[in-house]
Parts: sequence; structure tokens; C-alpha cells
Amino acid sequence: MPAMSAPPKPTPDPAVLLASVIHFADTHYAREDWLAARDFLSLAVQINPDYPRLLGSLGSLQFQLQEYPAACTTFSAAVRQSPDDPDLHIQLAMVQIKLQQVDEAKTALQRSLSLRPNNPTARQMLGYLDFSGKRYADAAQHYCALLESNPDGVNLLLHLGKCQYELRDLAWASWCFERVIALDATNATATEAIQILAASASPTPCDCVQQGELTEAAADFASDVDRANEKDDGAGRSPHRCNCAASLGNSLSVH
Repeated sequence: MPAMSAPPKPTPDPAVLLASVIHFADTHYAREDWLAARDFLSLAVQINPDYPRLLGSLGSLQFQLQEYPAACTTFSAAVRQSPDDPDLHIQLAMVQIKLQQVDEAKTALQRSLSLRPNNPTARQMLGYLDFSGKRYADAAQHYCALLESNPDGVNLLLHLGKCQYELRDLAWASWCFERVIALDATNATATEAIQILAASASPTPCDCVQQGELTEAAADFASDVDRANEKDDGAGRSPHRCNCAASLGNSLSVH
């Protein structure tokens, strides 16, 4: 009798296999076994690489594990597959910021904002990038847009006040800090900023600094504003200028 051949092994249904692998990933994630969860998600992506939501989940876990280059690759693939998903562009930008790819992050955030114009997360991140890069006029535009829907945002007002100071619009800066005090009377940053701006408005020596009522950094800021106001006096210097030199960035802890 001829030898009987072994029956062919059944080919697993890809959909069933994918569901099983995702189930294992979820199980390990619930147990906070992040590495195992990542490995199962990576296997799931190999089974079905054309699944943007799956790529997004893997990228998020890689980001959580601080595997930023891998996460950037994963989110980039997800964005290519689903270019009209504003959230994926934000996730990609978050990784790019970690990798110090600022220009790429701004491009991703601007794309997200074009897809969802009222997206506060994209605007906050763009404001952060412009603020950190000392592009204060651009940052101020984002903070103003955010304040339209969140007029009592204390951190937004503090950052906008800092931007207006750097742009030498001291009246607008004062308004921002006074608005913060109206919302939070104990806010130390706004209180110090108002004291500094009030001291800088006088052409006389800063007696308050000599008496120790302001910090040394606050005195530096008062001096800096004095110098900005004295540029129009024709002489370039004033005998009443405080002997200090610094900027608001050294006196206000706005991050």
C-alpha cells in the first residue's frame, strides 16, 4: 500500500489570529507588563501592517517606554496610512519634540490644526514650541486664540503676559498679570510681575529694590524695562536707571 501523506495543517484565519494577538497584548497591558504588551502589538502589526489604529496603539506604548525613534517610525507609518487623522499628527509631533525635531513637529501640529481648527492641544503645543524658541509674536497669537475659548486660563495669561513683555507691550503685559490676580489672588508669579512693572514705571531709582522688597531677579527685570523705556530720551542712558541687567525670563517661572 502506498504511504499515506499527512493531512495539511489548517491555515489560521488572519482575522482570528490578529484578534488573539491583540487579546494577549491587552492582557499584558492590564497587568502593566509593558514590554510584553509592546511585543504582542508589534506582532499584531506584522500580521496586519495596514491598520492605523493598531499602529497608533503600538506607537503610544513605544512612547510610554521612551523608545522615541521606534515610536516616530510607527507614528509616521500611521500618518501615511491615515493622513486626515488630526490626533495621529499630534502624537507624531509629541515624539518629534522628544527627538528635538522642532521643525517637523511644527509641521505635524499645523497639519493637525488645519484638520481640526479648534484643536486646543495642537495650539497649546505650537504655543509651547514658539514660546520656547522665543518666537513671542507667534506664541502670543496661539495664546490669544486659546483664550477665546478659555478666558480664565491662568497659565495662558501668564505666558501671554511674558510674550507681551518681550514684545515691549508693557500695558498689555500688565493687563494679563492683573487678570491672573483677579482669578487667583495668591499667584506669586503674577504678583511679582505686577510689582516689577509698577516699579519700572517710575523714572526715579528703585527704592523698593534697595529696601529688599523685590528679589534680585525682579530688580533685574525692572532695570531691563527701564532701559527699554529710555531708548527714546535721545541720550541712550538715564541717570536714574538701576544698575541691573537681565530679563523677565530670569524672574518669572513660566514654563
